[in-house]
Amino acid sequence: MKKNILFAALAALTISFTACQKDDVNPVNGGDVNPNARVKTTSDLIGTNWTYSMDDIVVMDENGDTAIVVPSLGDLYYLNFDASYAHFTFSDMVEAWGMSADGMSMEQISGVDYEYNYDGTTHTGSLVGTAEDENGNEVTSQLEFTYDDATDEITFILPMAFEGDTNVVNVPMVFHRAE
Repeated sequence: MKKNILFAALAALTISFTACQKDDVNPVNGGDVNPNARVKTTSDLIGTNWTYSMDDIVVMDENGDTAIVVPSLGDLYYLNFDASYAHFTFSDMVEAWGMSADGMSMEQISGVDYEYNYDGTTHTGSLVGTAEDENGNEVTSQLEFTYDDATDEITFILPMAFEGDTNVVNVPMVFHRAE
């Protein structure tokens, strides 16, 4: 049975393209690039493939007690870098929707392509994409990530909240290299 998953974080990645406020980044090791890092420059990402597997999700009730546990569903998201784009795609377990080309309806999508860059001195990078909002205006979004030399992981921190809820939870999405 196919399970349809659409998180607010996924919406931030694919549908709304809301702009993120960029925080200052302090260089690691005085700005030196680790010579043993597998990703030192943007070009080191070319040809790499990454997967994100969702861990169990525990939903708490208003008393702080466990209300629901959603078990892990395995690999859900894929991130593949070529010379031009980072291709963010979804497994069959994820149903994602984006605005149609005419801007009049929603259509199911299988992924989103982003331009990308990486700075080995700060271990940070970004995916940059554009889309049209409901009024046909072009909107640019930038999704920030960090690369960890020690674990060879790419991490995005995405804010999640239910519609109308002001309680935002930052959810890490940790991508592991797929060999």
